[in-house]
Amino acid sequence: MNGINRRQAGLALLACSALGARAQAARKFAVLSLAGEHMTVVSFKPQTGSHMDANEREVIALPDTSLDEALVLAIEKELLKAHPGSQPQLIVPGGPAHYANQSKFFDGEDFRPNAALDAAFKQLPATHLILVTRFRSSGGLKGVRTTSSGARTLEGLGFYLDAGWREMRGNLKYESSGLLAPYAHTRFSLVDLATRKLVKYEVSVASSVIDTPPGFRDPWQAVNTERKLQALQALLEAEAARIVPGLIS
Repeated sequence: MNGINRRQAGLALLACSALGARAQAARKFAVLSLAGEHMTVVSFKPQTGSHMDANEREVIALPDTSLDEALVLAIEKELLKAHPGSQPQLIVPGGPAHYANQSKFFDGEDFRPNAALDAAFKQLPATHLILVTRFRSSGGLKGVRTTSSGARTLEGLGFYLDAGWREMRGNLKYESSGLLAPYAHTRFSLVDLATRKLVKYEVSVASSVIDTPPGFRDPWQAVNTERKLQALQALLEAEAARIVPGLIS
């Protein structure tokens, strides 16, 4: 995907595959995304007379590291704009062990990766790491009004569904099969690998709406898998373009 050699992305090196180790004069960057292990589909289910969370959540494992690969390539693009001629090390996860315990990676400014990643980082010829992890946010869907207040708590990558949702365009109600909203709640962190200290970070809470054709009872069925993944990738790439220049400045 996007120019990454699929055999290289098979992740044999240190259980992480480092793609293209190249020198940079001052800081030498490595880039790793841990956002794309799975996505969560959150569906609004109306419950009369109940104050409980009206959302159902289903975690769906993603079939490969394509979204993580797309994100590290988008970050590399921004690094090359700032540092022409540099060639950062692009890293993709080697398995479930690398995704584990993301919420515990940072203790204040201290960077404490899990054991699997720690072993790999010690052998990287890089001074700094740009790391993208899942982030749990109460910010909900940015710019999207939903029926359920439960949509305010979302984490990582996923979709919010509401079959009863209808969008107003001007004075007209747009006919669709309901709300299908991809979201990407992530944290971009810059880490000094020598000191294992957090240098800087920024949280990303991004979402959009996919137009769903009318006639489907479930908005999830109204759009194919390829288009869903493309929507998530577009969110990640846009956030990389927005965040990375400030992160490395």
